[in-house]
Amino acid sequence: MVALPALAQDAPLPQQDHTEDDPAIAAYRERFKMGLERYKAGDVAQAIQYWEPLYRDLGPQKGYRVAYDLARAYETFGDATRAAERFVVFVDETSARRSKGETIDELVEKEAEDATQRLESLKKNRARISVPATTPPSSVAVDATEPRLAGFVAYVVGGAHTVVFDPGSNDMQRKEVSVANGEEIQVTKDSPAAPPPPPPLPVVTRPETTHPFSPAWIFVAGGATLASGVIPYLTYSHANDLRDRFSPPHAATASEQSDYSSARALAYGSWALPIALGLFTTALATVYFAKTKTVWVPVLTEKQAGFSIVGAF
Repeated sequence: MVALPALAQDAPLPQQDHTEDDPAIAAYRERFKMGLERYKAGDVAQAIQYWEPLYRDLGPQKGYRVAYDLARAYETFGDATRAAERFVVFVDETSARRSKGETIDELVEKEAEDATQRLESLKKNRARISVPATTPPSSVAVDATEPRLAGFVAYVVGGAHTVVFDPGSNDMQRKEVSVANGEEIQVTKDSPAAPPPPPPLPVVTRPETTHPFSPAWIFVAGGATLASGVIPYLTYSHANDLRDRFSPPHAATASEQSDYSSARALAYGSWALPIALGLFTTALATVYFAKTKTVWVPVLTEKQAGFSIVGAF
């Protein structure tokens, strides 16, 4: 049979001058004694079931003596995490009372010293996994333990461990960690992933052609070039007519010879205008086609137009 540690059997609750006859305090003492009987009988789990609700009803300040007994029971039961938590409550409350100038019983002082040493031993011989509180609250399970709200330090045996946030929910996160005895690591819940951006709307495009100037200028220049071709035709016809008239057997006079020469020179010179107009038309066409560009521009679809209207409002 496992030897159980001695507990504060005579004074598990804080003594106050006016509470000796308080029926509520008397009921608390009775509940404590029932748990103590189970503890003495070796049924630590049943003792915890009596003392834990009693501690919650009293609260940390009034129930700090019960916290020490609970810590020893949890330690015996093998729950190092809750044992450490109750030891901390007992030590902190004892220190607070001492700082206020209250008289601390000799037994309580011994228990505070014992609790401090046991806490140090737990920190040295166990690994610690710190799980900070979350907003909104999350339940967390370390290995196979019962899930509890985040905001605690789990005392575990050094090695590999599994920390599960919100087990069994759609937001469940599992993390594998490794920590050695005497060390403490912090494990936090990852922030939820941002929702994926909406898929982009399909881009519809259409060709858009730009010209350096209106094509009408090319047609006008081309028409003028063709029209100017009439002038060489007329001047050549006139020069040929004079040549036929003044050719032998006709004896051309000096004046007639001069008229023919002038008509022939005019016919040759008449080509200057059509050639110039042709070159100008060619240059216009070259610039027009070289500077003409076709680009694809997006077209506002009906759905995109709807989004634009909503955005405008």
